Amino acid sequence: MTFVKRRTFFPLLCGILFLATLLLLPSCGEKKAGKPYDFLVTFNYNVGTLDVSCPDQYLGVKSGGLVGIQPGFNDDFKLRPVSNYYIEGWYTAKCAPDGTPEKDAETGRVLLDRKWNFESDTVTADTVLYANLIRQSTLSFVDIATGEVVKTLTGTPGSRQNELISVLAPKKDGYTLVGYYTDAAKTSRFQWPFTFAEEDTTAYVEFLEGTWSIADSADAFKRGISGNKNIYVTADIDFTGKTWVTTAYNGTIEGNGHKLTGLTLTKEGSKTATGGFGLFTTLGANAQIRDLTVENLTVRFSASLAGSYQVAPLADEIKAGARFERVCVTGTLTYDFSKVPASTVYSLAVKNGAAESDMTDCTFNISLVNANE
Repeated sequence: MTFVKRRTFFPLLCGILFLATLLLLPSCGEKKAGKPYDFLVTFNYNVGTLDVSCPDQYLGVKSGGLVGIQPGFNDDFKLRPVSNYYIEGWYTAKCAPDGTPEKDAETGRVLLDRKWNFESDTVTADTVLYANLIRQSTLSFVDIATGEVVKTLTGTPGSRQNELISVLAPKKDGYTLVGYYTDAAKTSRFQWPFTFAEEDTTAYVEFLEGTWSIADSADAFKRGISGNKNIYVTADIDFTGKTWVTTAYNGTIEGNGHKLTGLTLTKEGSKTATGGFGLFTTLGANAQIRDLTVENLTVRFSASLAGSYQVAPLADEIKAGARFERVCVTGTLTYDFSKVPASTVYSLAVKNGAAESDMTDCTFNISLVNANE
């Protein structure tokens, strides 16, 4: 018989212990007599009716020695993978009165008795240890539109899975992942982190055609604006305590009936700040805003440096071609022109190139308040 040699170096103490008590044997070779061990420990993967070839592995142990290693210890004693299962531990068998291991009639697996303690249990006879195979549960992601399973994850019961980062999330060519739900009707959001149970679980995923930035928070919405991306709003968003950076925008905001609240802008005119006092500097010709409410927008403007300023709550300029559908904006613009009397305030935009036909079912109700009156 050829003994399996370890390829790695170990600390001297471990080497002495293992050489004194253990001897690795070929995984599937025949057992021969006359070797320098007293008893044979067999690791049986207890696969029953599962299709796993050559499951047993062997270890020679001196009398009274510990089974100091187990499959997976090193490359010479690898743990054999059993698809969709993990090994919870190694056990002795539950035996019939005649000493024969009892088996489950359905699975063909040996019934387990006592878990082997590798730190304290000693070997006094040939011993067979049986794997306790626990089925891993599966988390399947199903495309709501097609019913197709687009991704699966497996995990041991009790293990936790955080929400998948973008590179690992379910994908669909030409589409953007919108969100995860507990059912196809989208009645409730799938909750992260997810804890694997013993039973399989299905999460339903919604995809949106095209490339979108999904916004369910103030920071996500701001990233979409600053990146000039198409924004798909999936929740009401509170901007309280968040700093809004006024910039140009030329994409699409799909509001889905949600509200933006808590938007507060405090602007001061100066030699370098002569514009950009509202939500946007420019809304471009391709800008589209649909099904969105901006509630209680608050804009405060003042200027200490003499000059002529033009102030509007929504934008410096709305280009011709920009479209608004079912948009509602309410709020207050408070302005202090005491030091800049030549300045002008506008109710929506300084320059509004949008035609009336480009504003469908919209309400803009912004109060203009002179701070000096």
